[in-house]
Order: sequence, then C-alpha cells, then structure tokens
Amino acid sequence: MARYLPWRGRFPRGRSDLPDEMVEFVARQVKVSAADIAFYDFGGRTIKGDRRELREALGWRPCGVPDAEKLATSLAEDLCTKERRPEQVRVELLSRCRADKIEPPTALRIDTIVRSALHQGEQLLIARVQARSGPEARQRILALVARPGSGDGDASGEQADREEVEDEAAGVLGQIKQAPGDVSLNSMLTEISKLDLTRGLQLPDGLFAGISPKIEGVAGPGLRRVA
Repeated sequence: MARYLPWRGRFPRGRSDLPDEMVEFVARQVKVSAADIAFYDFGGRTIKGDRRELREALGWRPCGVPDAEKLATSLAEDLCTKERRPEQVRVELLSRCRADKIEPPTALRIDTIVRSALHQGEQLLIARVQARSGPEARQRILALVARPGSGDGDASGEQADREEVEDEAAGVLGQIKQAPGDVSLNSMLTEISKLDLTRGLQLPDGLFAGISPKIEGVAGPGLRRVA
C-alpha cells in the first residue's frame, strides 16, 4: 500500500485493485509468498491502522471540510469559468488531491465538491458579465423581459400564479430566442425586428470577452439568463 498510495492517489479498496506484478514484486522484496495477500483483510481493523501509519509516514491526510472547501473554491476560480463538464472537473479534483497529498473523499462527497465548484464558477461568470454591463444596460435588459403590466398587478396574485408570471416574464426575450422558421417575407421582417430589439439594448463591447462560446451550451440556468 505504501507504493499504491502515491501511484493512484488513494488506498486500494481490495485485492482486485492491486496488479499481480506489484504484489509479486513486493512479495519478493519481503521474501514471502505472493499468495499471502489473500489473508489480508481489506475491510477490517488492521487496515485502518496501516492506513493511519502510512499517512503519517508519507505526509498524506484525509480530505477534511476545510480541504473540500478550498478545493471547490480553487476549482471554481481556475477551471469552472472555462470548463463546465462535471466529469472533467472531477478529473482535475482528483489530480489536485494527489498533488496536495489529500486522500480523495467518498464518491458522494466528490460529487458535492464538483457541484459546489461548478456553482461557484457560474456565479463568478455572472458577476463578471454584470460588472461589465453597467446599470443602464441592466435596466434595458430588465425592461426587455419585464412582464407586461407587472407594475399595476396585485402582489399576492402574482405570488399565487408564479408559473404564469415566469412564462410572461420571458416576454420579448422569448421571441428573440425563437427559431426563424421557414424563409418568407414575414419571417425576414420578424428577424429584422429581433435585430432591432437586440441593438436597442446597447450592450457594451467585450461583454463576454474571455468567456468561451461553448460555455453557454453547458452552463446553468443563472448564466443562461444573463447570456
């Protein structure tokens, strides 16, 4: 296990994790039969003590709460504003655990850290775009998606009919996102009106500078609302 931990970044879960060549090599070094590995209990009390001793000797540690929070934050800042695929974030997480000599947490905790990193990365992107847009542009965007007549409506009625409000709040923005359909005079006029509405937002240049175009396709709902 002393060789396996630096190699794979974790302890073996059972005999099947250990390559036969490794078992035979270590057996020759300590002058025992390679078959003796069958008597080692990978789920008992002995392995817990062995893991503790190996961590102390090799400078490794289990993944604690501060480690998980630090990993999620660093992944959000360094990776998740550019990479939104959970499987790729997981690969980088395990790589950083190995580099920092942190024993990876359980699969459930890994998923939690990945989700946290992706969420934090999305919030960073949203904050970046909002800071670039400026208050005037944000007001024009809000006016574009505002629910018609929302200022005169009854607040309790809107709360009770949330789904309807959300549908109406899509408003003109929803029309802009609609597919153009078959080519015709009407469809061309519709697309021209969409272009005029978009230009009317007067968004600043470089609003999405440094943000890959592929991000929107895999981003969460928060970033898609901004984009």
